[in-house]
Amino acid sequence: MKRLVVLALLTLVGGFFYLIHDVGRIPLYDANITRLAETPREGYCAGQTFWGNNGEADADRAADCRAASERSDEVNLSQVVPQFCQAVVDEGFQGAKSDCENVVNDRRWWPTYDGGLTDAFTKAYPYPGDKVLTPPTNDDSRTGDREGLTREPSK
Repeated sequence: MKRLVVLALLTLVGGFFYLIHDVGRIPLYDANITRLAETPREGYCAGQTFWGNNGEADADRAADCRAASERSDEVNLSQVVPQFCQAVVDEGFQGAKSDCENVVNDRRWWPTYDGGLTDAFTKAYPYPGDKVLTPPTNDDSRTGDREGLTREPSK
């Protein structure tokens, strides 16, 4: 009986620590369960791989680039597409970086971890650009776009 009580206490304590344990960061995926680029380093290497491999993903080439790159490896979704396009321009794209960004954003593409582009997004796997490209809206739900009072105050 004593052993059972000790086992129950150990299970409760272990379960508590298991529940509060940090699981780490879970990477983003598209609807095809393809990992998406999330850092400036991943975005740049995706662009370098994409352009250098005729638009095809190449996991080994992208991994070599990420290992050699000194770009930031902090998650920053707002820098992924600009870094992707910077790499494409650096690799030989004849257009401007802004042209590349416009094409990628307008078509709702996103660079993948292995150097491709994807547009496979669903409700379960939403487009990451919506979080970084959509300007914040003003909350005028109470007043609408009116100024001042629209009715006579009671006397």
